[in-house]
Amino acid sequence: MAKTYNWRRFWLPADSTFYLDDGAYLFDPTDKFLASLNPGIADLFELRGKPCKILFGESGMGKSSALRADFARIKESWAGTDDRGALIDVGAVTSISDLRSSIENDAEVLTWRSAGRGVMNLYLDSLDEAIPAYPAISKGLMAVMNALA
Repeated sequence: MAKTYNWRRFWLPADSTFYLDDGAYLFDPTDKFLASLNPGIADLFELRGKPCKILFGESGMGKSSALRADFARIKESWAGTDDRGALIDVGAVTSISDLRSSIENDAEVLTWRSAGRGVMNLYLDSLDEAIPAYPAISKGLMAVMNALA
């Protein structure tokens, strides 16, 4: 069984340069003096205002776990607003129509659509796992996005 490390995870833009200390650890991005060494590094909560975030990393590094934990925290920030969010495990779908159904029938998506206002924050986990089985998933996903717009 994999061990879970409940530490804060940080993400940075793909084209960024970052600096590590002598032990190959990231300088603490929350330290007011060290933060300037790696500008642009943030956790998902801090990135919640960005319209599109794609997390890349090695298999098994904890992206899905981090996404689920940060999604729960971000979801709390939508309380009292018209904004909603759905976390969809794309790797678990069995077809493109299953993907469409998973998104369109999600309780938060249904609430958002019936309200007719606010922002829908759609978090798609494990998309990379679905691509080999469904090469046309990007087209199917775009069709779903267009239907939601």
